Amino acid sequence: MALSTCTNLTDLYDRELIRHGDPAFPIACYHDDLSQSNVPWHWHEEWEFAIVSEGLPEFLMENHHLKIKKGDGIFFNSRALHAVTNNPEAPGRLHSGVFHPRLIGGSTDSIFWQSLVLPFQQNPSMRFLLLHESVPWEQKVLQHFEAVWKAIAYEQEDYENLVRYELSAAIGTTVRNTDFSAAGLSDQELINAGRIRSMLEYIEEHYNDDLNVDTLAEQISVSPSVCLRCFHQTLNTTPMQYVKQLRLKKSAHQLLNTKKTAKEIALSCGFNDISYFTKSFRELYHCTPGEYRSAQRPKKTADLL
Repeated sequence: MALSTCTNLTDLYDRELIRHGDPAFPIACYHDDLSQSNVPWHWHEEWEFAIVSEGLPEFLMENHHLKIKKGDGIFFNSRALHAVTNNPEAPGRLHSGVFHPRLIGGSTDSIFWQSLVLPFQQNPSMRFLLLHESVPWEQKVLQHFEAVWKAIAYEQEDYENLVRYELSAAIGTTVRNTDFSAAGLSDQELINAGRIRSMLEYIEEHYNDDLNVDTLAEQISVSPSVCLRCFHQTLNTTPMQYVKQLRLKKSAHQLLNTKKTAKEIALSCGFNDISYFTKSFRELYHCTPGEYRSAQRPKKTADLL
């Protein structure tokens, strides 16, 4: 099966690190079990679709927080900041796909690029579109996306051509039925999103340094109060809470992929107080770093068999 479990690893720009296909066929599909791990804040140049296959997960899109029910979905434009969190009362699962617009658009002077890709590129304030199973045209789009996911997941015969056709049909239907002028962010929201991307880039590069709000604000030439407001309005968190979460995520990754001691990992991830690191790790993962390493490594090994 050409299907991956999303690992949520990110690069310097907080994009997903998973390779989305290859240059010849730039798409990959994922199955996300949110009861195992949330999808953290990230962004990427590719487009993305997600369909809820179970539960009632909450999608966080810059200044929007929306719970999406089973059968409904969402489409993300390029560079849109987004995350997904689990609902403990209704654990969620997603079918998602990330693909580059050139897969359906071809070259920039083609009719396909002009009719399918440009409407989104020319409207960068249109960050996402909700897709409801109860709306006929949106249901068709969801069906096309689900067909893409299944074709790649099960590597159906001639699935590359099928995927391109289904994606083209999904995007074409979306373009014909979308009022782009009414589906955007305000100028201030776009400014905040750009600021957040710059700060996330800086945090990713310097998460193990002694960071504070003043330092982050200085990177984008704003006051600390503007920095705090930007994080709150866009990500619904504070800068230092985000830094703490990222450090814990990095430490969890090292616990599974290195032989370093918990103390060495804590120090390398920016925690100078080992007791605070252990307490914070337990609050997020409900176990100590040592217990996490012991419990998760067998699962990781089993997943590779």
